[in-house]
Amino acid sequence: MKELALSNTSVSGNIGVLTKWPEIQLVDLARTEVTGRLTASWRGRCAMLGSLKLSRSRVEFLPAAEDRKDFQMIHTQEENAIFPKLRLLEISGCPLRGNFSDMLQPLLASGVLTTIKADGCGLLGSLPQLTHISAVVDGTSWASWTPPLVESLVSLDLSSNKMSFIEEIPQRVQALLLADNPSVAFAAGVFAKAVSDAIFVDLQKVTLENKTEAKELLEGGQLSRTAKRSSESIEGGFACFDLTSKALQITPARFLPMELCSCSPGRQGAGADCEKCPVNHFKEGYNGTCQKCEPGSTAPEGSTSCTCAVGEPYDDHGTNRCGCVAGEAYNRSENGKSDCLPCHNLHLLCPQPGMLLSSAMPEEGHARLQQGDTAALPCLPPKYTRCNASTGNASSTLGCADGYSGLLCSDCSQGHYAASKLCEACPSTDAMPQLLHIAIAAAVALTVGSVLALVWLRQRTPEAAKLPQASALSALKEQIKGQAPILLQLCQVWAVLAVLAKGEQGQSSTSLWELPYVEVLQFSIASLKNGLSLQCRFDALTVRLASALIAAVTPILLLICCIALEVYNGSGISAGLKVLTMLYIGGASAASKLLSCQTTDGEGNLLPKELTFRKSLPHLRCHDDPLGPYVDATGMVAAFCYGVVVPGCLLYLYAKQHLLLLPGKATVAWAADHADLEVWLVQTTSSSPEKLTLKSAAITRRLVAAAAAYISVLMRGRVSVELKENTVIVKPIAGHSFRTNELQSASAISLTAKVRDSSLQSRELAEAMMDRCLVEESQERVLAGSRDIFLKYTHCRNVYMEILQKGAAIALVSVAGSEDGLQLSVAITLLMAATSGMVQPFLQPQINALQCCCFLCLALASVSFSFQMAWLSRFALALPFLLSAFLALRPDSTESLSVRLWEQLKQQIPKLEDGKAVEVVAETFTFI
Repeated sequence: MKELALSNTSVSGNIGVLTKWPEIQLVDLARTEVTGRLTASWRGRCAMLGSLKLSRSRVEFLPAAEDRKDFQMIHTQEENAIFPKLRLLEISGCPLRGNFSDMLQPLLASGVLTTIKADGCGLLGSLPQLTHISAVVDGTSWASWTPPLVESLVSLDLSSNKMSFIEEIPQRVQALLLADNPSVAFAAGVFAKAVSDAIFVDLQKVTLENKTEAKELLEGGQLSRTAKRSSESIEGGFACFDLTSKALQITPARFLPMELCSCSPGRQGAGADCEKCPVNHFKEGYNGTCQKCEPGSTAPEGSTSCTCAVGEPYDDHGTNRCGCVAGEAYNRSENGKSDCLPCHNLHLLCPQPGMLLSSAMPEEGHARLQQGDTAALPCLPPKYTRCNASTGNASSTLGCADGYSGLLCSDCSQGHYAASKLCEACPSTDAMPQLLHIAIAAAVALTVGSVLALVWLRQRTPEAAKLPQASALSALKEQIKGQAPILLQLCQVWAVLAVLAKGEQGQSSTSLWELPYVEVLQFSIASLKNGLSLQCRFDALTVRLASALIAAVTPILLLICCIALEVYNGSGISAGLKVLTMLYIGGASAASKLLSCQTTDGEGNLLPKELTFRKSLPHLRCHDDPLGPYVDATGMVAAFCYGVVVPGCLLYLYAKQHLLLLPGKATVAWAADHADLEVWLVQTTSSSPEKLTLKSAAITRRLVAAAAAYISVLMRGRVSVELKENTVIVKPIAGHSFRTNELQSASAISLTAKVRDSSLQSRELAEAMMDRCLVEESQERVLAGSRDIFLKYTHCRNVYMEILQKGAAIALVSVAGSEDGLQLSVAITLLMAATSGMVQPFLQPQINALQCCCFLCLALASVSFSFQMAWLSRFALALPFLLSAFLALRPDSTESLSVRLWEQLKQQIPKLEDGKAVEVVAETFTFI
């Protein structure tokens, strides 16, 4: 038998039976009922045994008295040796109850034994010196002999025994476990050598008897204690440092108590010998002795501090005083009761004891509403910029940073001007001289004047001069002209949605460095106010009040001017619509801010009614302010104009166009596409679809416009157009034209993306072109002035999209700052995106795609602002511009071609009426 593994069984017997198995190599009888001990009969037996595990068995192992003398004779030859190949011996928990030297004696000749585990065996005595001992080996007496065990033993576990002295640690031992022995002493130099050789020594729960050597090692730096106390005895009243060495495990209070331990707060003494402080005495730290309580305070036995009538005792430059501890502040309530209140709950800073609640500085991001308040409230974003007492005026306890003042630090102090949500220091007089201000104002005036003059000249340009030669570049110009208002509206609304950024830091919106520049595109008077430093040159409060009022009413005043311009030369309506495109969102936003009151602090808690203030004018209260009625009246009038009057006017335009186009709905275009393309008009009210006689120039124009639509869909290249017998006949010119069934408008950005049949698309486009004729022919002053706004849509009835867009803008301005601003903003923008995507209202398909993309990106911006994702907000702003650049590669479309063909053909209608044929080129342009 080579292996015997019966651990954790109820097997019994005597280990002496192992001597009958000469080939045995591994024996595991741990936790069994086996008994026995070593006897002289073991010599020369079990020569192959390498592992002997007897832990927690009943084996006594130590030789009996009659065998010990025999084991004094050491034999190294295998035929007489004891365990010559044993490497592991486990006898932990066995009832040895004897001297360790007696256990070790039979094993001295074991030259490969590396590990002995003998914890909890009742061993006593010492770990003897094993080198250079006198012994009888193989019958020869030696005065100085070193056993083979000294060269092989690596790990020795003697824990939980009664070992008392360590004479020597065998030279190859790397781990010596002595934990839970009552007390142990080391021979001179043995402990120091173990530390120097980094031998793992476990002395936990062991009292070190001779401490001198350990003290010297600690003082000399060979041993060092931990930076912090690692253990504390509640019962003993002391706390101890440990040693940093991983190789030496100790119980500090039993190893070097005087050097590693000190009495806990409320205790006094030396090392680990501590007693409680007497009554009316205290000790705060680990060092020193108990101190007597200051007058007026008491303390029970073992106290760490004395109890004051109010607060706690503290050291005030060497004098004990009663006061509130650090983190609390003294407060006298209205009923005369005094108490210490936690400063953190009130958002105040109380880093030192003895502070008063009324004078403690607010935490960063918080401010008092008024001087002397006993609590600070969360500031509005950017709260850590506005409310930072460490950078503020030391004489003020409001908690405002330098340059900020007023309720919740929402206003700017003297010498600073408001820029977006920040207060910036005014530049010095030398930095902005008078001449530079004049130059800036002149530049702004010159720019505005140039734009107005350009618009006026373009309106007075003869119609014939507005027909540039068709090319990809001219198509791109028309596309940019149509997309510019869409992108402008995107930027304006994106800046409005930035108010959704309300993170914990309160910094997100201002962390977008581009936001102030995008806000400029709202063309608010605030841009001029900041650009000319008017707040620094004049009274800042007056300038801010005036700019807030003017920003709200300026678009309305300009619209009134446009009414006068309409009366003067008939161009006021057109100019008014351009004013709405540029200034409507900025004006509506200014009116909303003018009426908006800040009723909550930075975390949504309600402010006292008498301290609520206006968001755009923090120095004005919302209630009982002398200027309040005037501000309210201005804001309400402006809001009524933006929310009711302007949409009402647009609704009036919608009704006017409906009445204008209603008679024209009785006429539709029909076409036959055989060898030549023939287009004629029929009366829908007629019982039979007969050709409509061209009785007037208006009907002729509508027929030619419908023909232009059919040509743009069905033909490419140079074609001949002539008018015969109430029919427009379109003939391909051989070698210069071809027919196409590949409809460009069936693409993803098409005007009629749902229409897959060229015939249906042609009819749809023909109807749009005939509507265009009716609008161009109208002499109605209102419709003539608003002609541009009608002509940008596929059908004039789609002008209702203007009403929806203005309504959506008003809604976003109103709800963005509300409690449910995110949900409402996303709902509005997604609804507008879905409407634009399904209706496809604009004539140019590229504009439809861009409009839908803009509203989707505004929905994305709402989410990204709310969740503080600045990079996603920037992406939402940039994506429509990238899409516009992509669409510019193919700026032309079938719809644009139909308009160009109509512009060419309508100037040649006299020739057509004379029976002459005219030639046009049906060609779309692209850069790729």
